[in-house]
Amino acid sequence: MDGYTAAIERLGARFEDRHTALEAMRQLRERFGLDLSDIEIQALGSTHYEEPPSGTLLAGRFRPEVADEAIDLIRRKGGVIVERRMEPDPLDRRPPPSRRERGRRASRGGRPVIWRLDRRGPRDAPEGRRVA
Repeated sequence: MDGYTAAIERLGARFEDRHTALEAMRQLRERFGLDLSDIEIQALGSTHYEEPPSGTLLAGRFRPEVADEAIDLIRRKGGVIVERRMEPDPLDRRPPPSRRERGRRASRGGRPVIWRLDRRGPRDAPEGRRVA
């Protein structure tokens, strides 16, 4: 999440039946104050076309500090975590920091560190020297 100011964790969990997934979704909404667009369920498809689809997928986005607690609740309800990833928060309207701002954070004392090769040229210079 380098460069972004806010992040969320996306979680995906598989449930055997829809009713259990709905109950888990209801509890997650209540416990973490999630909006309708923050969590949803969908029927899982099958790659074997002769077999009917089975199972339900619960997918949601959570603040990183509550993601582990959400995973515990999902597992207690019988869900299996199939995906967990960190992403920039799409609701965070602040732009990512510029290259210059990122460079200032990485440098000492707020001043960028600049390296120049000796005047003899890149092939002849044994190493760079630091210029403040």
